[in-house]
Amino acid sequence: MIGITDEGVFEESFRTDVLPDYLGEDHKGSKVMDDVKDVKTLVKRFADTKSSHDKKLENVIQKPADDASDEVKAAYRAELAAASGAPEAATEYEFYKSEKLPEGMERSQELEDKMRSILFEHKAPKALVLALSQAFEELQIGSFNAIVEADKQAAATAADEKQKAFDEKSTALKTDWPGDKLAANARISLAAINKFGTEELIKKLKEADIYENAADLAKWREAGVPLATLRLFHKVGLETLDAKVLSGGAGAGGGGKKKSLYGRTKAQLGET
Repeated sequence: MIGITDEGVFEESFRTDVLPDYLGEDHKGSKVMDDVKDVKTLVKRFADTKSSHDKKLENVIQKPADDASDEVKAAYRAELAAASGAPEAATEYEFYKSEKLPEGMERSQELEDKMRSILFEHKAPKALVLALSQAFEELQIGSFNAIVEADKQAAATAADEKQKAFDEKSTALKTDWPGDKLAANARISLAAINKFGTEELIKKLKEADIYENAADLAKWREAGVPLATLRLFHKVGLETLDAKVLSGGAGAGGGGKKKSLYGRTKAQLGET
């Protein structure tokens, strides 16, 4: 045979000049034949390539032709889904769940069921769903904690501003009602509230023992009486209550307090 010795070895000129030409235009310039020196090597190279190619085909999901039946196409899609790790039923999906959620945070079973349905419809792989659910839950927990923290900060700021406003009004009231006048005038307000206030408010003031703590403006606030309201009822008391009520009945509930508030007339009380 031209170019091949009796031992099956390619002559140099045959191996370098002729064999590459057998590859055709598709492999022009290829070096694949450079190390093929004899027929044995060439045959083994062919056998190895053929075996590897057949093995790859065994593990390949063949795409059906465009004109394949719906059944064939459906089987192809099902095979692809199974190979990717998609479950046979939506209930097989596992969602990542943290051991403990932040206080006040709850999971939505309705949302979980809806997600299962959508993911199964699109044949999402189980591993992908688990990874995505973990990322989603961690994001949700982070967002929830951020909202809670923001609410706490907003509440603290509001409380500080409210306290500041109360302190300013307290200072103003104590300036207008200096010394003993603070408790005396506050008891006039109490007498007016006992006469004209709601039962609920009167009850709160009685429970707070406001008569004995008349100068404690914080207690008035806790009982639901703003300082502006305290001022208002003081004016009402001066205009409507007589000296007898103001002196002996200013206690919560309208009686029981024996200490004299003032033994003066309404006109005289107007000087306080």
